[in-house]
Amino acid sequence: MQGSARSRVILGAFVLAVLVALPYAQLRDHEFVHFDDYGYIVDNPHVNVGLSSAGLAWAFTTHHMANWHPLTWISHMLDCEWFGLDPGAHHLMGVGLHLINAVLLFVALWTMTRETAPSLVVAALFALHPLRVESVAWASERKDLLAGLFWMLAMLAWVAYARRPGAARYLGVCACLAAGLLAKPMLVTLPLALLLIDYWPLQRLRVDGAGRFPAVSLRRAVIEKIPLLAIAALSAGATILAQSAGGAVQELAGLSLAARVGNAAVSYVAYLWKTVWPTRLAFYYPHTAIVADDGAASLVLPAIAAGVVLFGVSVLAVRFATRAPQFVVGWLWYVATLFPVIGIVQVGNQAMADRYTYIPLVGIYLAVVWTLRQAAHKRPYLRSALTVATVAILAGLAVTTSLQARTWRDSETLFEHALAVTDDNYVAHVNLGNVLARRGDRAAAETHYREALQIEPDQVEAHHNLAGVLLLRADTQGAISHYREALRLRPDYVSAHLNLGVALDRAATPQEAMVHYERAARLDPTSYRAQELLAGAMARIGDDSGAAQRYRRAIELRPGSPATLRLAWLLATSPDAEVRDAPEALALANRCAQASGLDDPWILTVLAAAAAEAGRFDEARRWQARAVELAPETSRELFETRLQLYRDGLPLREGPDERAVIPGDS
Repeated sequence: MQGSARSRVILGAFVLAVLVALPYAQLRDHEFVHFDDYGYIVDNPHVNVGLSSAGLAWAFTTHHMANWHPLTWISHMLDCEWFGLDPGAHHLMGVGLHLINAVLLFVALWTMTRETAPSLVVAALFALHPLRVESVAWASERKDLLAGLFWMLAMLAWVAYARRPGAARYLGVCACLAAGLLAKPMLVTLPLALLLIDYWPLQRLRVDGAGRFPAVSLRRAVIEKIPLLAIAALSAGATILAQSAGGAVQELAGLSLAARVGNAAVSYVAYLWKTVWPTRLAFYYPHTAIVADDGAASLVLPAIAAGVVLFGVSVLAVRFATRAPQFVVGWLWYVATLFPVIGIVQVGNQAMADRYTYIPLVGIYLAVVWTLRQAAHKRPYLRSALTVATVAILAGLAVTTSLQARTWRDSETLFEHALAVTDDNYVAHVNLGNVLARRGDRAAAETHYREALQIEPDQVEAHHNLAGVLLLRADTQGAISHYREALRLRPDYVSAHLNLGVALDRAATPQEAMVHYERAARLDPTSYRAQELLAGAMARIGDDSGAAQRYRRAIELRPGSPATLRLAWLLATSPDAEVRDAPEALALANRCAQASGLDDPWILTVLAAAAAEAGRFDEARRWQARAVELAPETSRELFETRLQLYRDGLPLREGPDERAVIPGDS
């Protein structure tokens, strides 16, 4: 690269850095949002501890969050290793990746065309457009940014290979593709995109050999992509397995093929409109076929209109393929790279998503910018007008992107914005309800859950979370009804089984509660909570032996859980002599005391019961007297009764009829 060219590239990179920093610097003060961020990062024990050998093994074997993207997991682990759970630092890492992607796109286009201005404009549109906000401001969408990074690197590697074909350079392309697929399977369309840039701007397929790169036949160009297609096919298979295992891929019975095709056509055009007029952007767009009373029928006319637009643009692109190759390449790039996420194979139940356009809209930018550049080349009087228009458009995009980024400041802002700019957004209602419930505003949360169910009566999470609010309000029967409805819709819903069991326990039907605890334990053998709840139900019906076994299993699954204290209590107080074990009860109670201190009245009362069972009544009286001092008013009489028992030199025997209050419960 010559000095002047190098200076132009460096200056272009600096301009892009400024353009990205202006709207996105605010992310330093943003929070994680309660829409995947907690499942991906905050509450994920494999990720939030930072980088580890166990975490690396998990990253390559898990289908957590219905995806297989090990490099994405590793990226989140590195952020946690370096920054802990500081959300601003995680967000700024995303901003940095987006900036790198914009610079790499600029460099790749300049390398292919040697044209600085249009290359920079395309990269600036990519960097600044508000449709990028979701990928940059949402921590969980790190996969978009990583996939974009390896996409850009793959293009640069392909340019190097096209200039001087060789095995090492080809392996570099393969490595970039493989790495990108390990971040997000969106790169499955990269081989086709490389074939398109072979046509333009590389012009490798020119029969006259007059292009800047060595010419090849179309047959050779296709054969070159076969190994890349094989890598992409392997990734696609792994992705389908992961998303099917996670329940993300909708069954045909859930959303008809006609509805998917109709929505796909409408979405192709809707993305184009949002590119031109980027307003009313939201984190979630409801699917018309789900929320409309007439289902897929409401999509018929919009789908036909969209189909006419798509067909017309496609005919126009092919017609001018020779005179304006950038137009057909850009259009086919857009159509092809968007296809995996356009909804024919439905992943999730959204109609569309801003994040899906991260790579596809590069094709539209290419088509428009180079077509206008071609027009200005033929009509020099247009150049000044285009320059002014470009600056104005970029300024407008910067402002709009800054405003859109603000909507990602926190969970409540994000969900309220979605409700303001979309109709029938039951997902936003449910998620805003969750935010309000966590804050303790149960009445407002209930309102949003019921709004969600008015829009979509079969919304599982709305039933489940509404039931939780009702249970907290002591409306046990209402809670049971909604938990049952959630399970009717999703019979393998582990949390619903557990929570229905809790509600049934409160309704004094422990036998029925046990059915659901056992079902949850079978569905998720790693759930310590299922084992713990099942143990408690067994204890309440007098099956102390079975309860002890389940408590031990819960402790195996999660050492230090409340099951430790409850097992200690059972071993100290059970009427069944074969269950009682004073030494183990003392050991478990002391373990709890070491972990939590001696200012918890429940731990103290368990220590006292274990000491009494061991015949150490002075110690039992001392612990219980301290427990009485610390006990809440509602439990003091119970604690004083136990103290008197130890003063009389008697151990505590608590059968199922007396187990209305279990140590550790509140």
